[in-house]
Amino acid sequence: MTDHKRFAEVVDLFKEYIDAYEGIFKLSSNNPEIIDGVYEKIKQTVINRYKIPVKLILSEISRAAEYRNRFLPGYVSLYKRLFLEFKPKRDSTDNPICAYFLYRKYKIIKDEKHTQFSEPWVYTKKYREDVHKEGTIFRAIMEDNDTAFIQFTELPGFNPEQTIYSDLYPCEEIFDFSLLELCCYHGAAKCFKILRTKFGAKFTKKCIHLAFASGSREIVN
Repeated sequence: MTDHKRFAEVVDLFKEYIDAYEGIFKLSSNNPEIIDGVYEKIKQTVINRYKIPVKLILSEISRAAEYRNRFLPGYVSLYKRLFLEFKPKRDSTDNPICAYFLYRKYKIIKDEKHTQFSEPWVYTKKYREDVHKEGTIFRAIMEDNDTAFIQFTELPGFNPEQTIYSDLYPCEEIFDFSLLELCCYHGAAKCFKILRTKFGAKFTKKCIHLAFASGSREIVN
């Protein structure tokens, strides 16, 4: 048996498990019906069949949300449903963003002993579930709206090297994101092309990492 055939058999054996996890890491919608489908796959396959601890799944959801924050509402919905049904103990390594919205939107605290999500803390933070305000260049990039993006680039004083820092982006990325890096993160191929061709924006090592994480073939190629 060739290695390729053996690999194919293993993939086929765990297909439902892989599909369920792809639903987390490749989530591309905030549609409630799609979220319902992802939730059921996680529950029936990952939890009931393979007995993966729910606190680990919540941690994976938080991690995935860091790299696909355009779909943060969908991730928060998944997170809430799993937490309310299974009520796992808090994982101290869990990224706090989903837990933040769990409290901010629903007044649900994952662990009563964990004081991080007290009201003063939550309301001094101004995280948005939709990440960026409408009518900003960052929102245009997130939605890969090249028409809106071009309008921003034509405004007086536009700086193609401007940066942004937000806790809603990957925590290990301790530096600000350039506009081009933001395009790579969101897989915004049209805005990416404008920055590269019109402004000669620099393609960094972080761009490569973020483009692969986003799964954007147009940018990677």
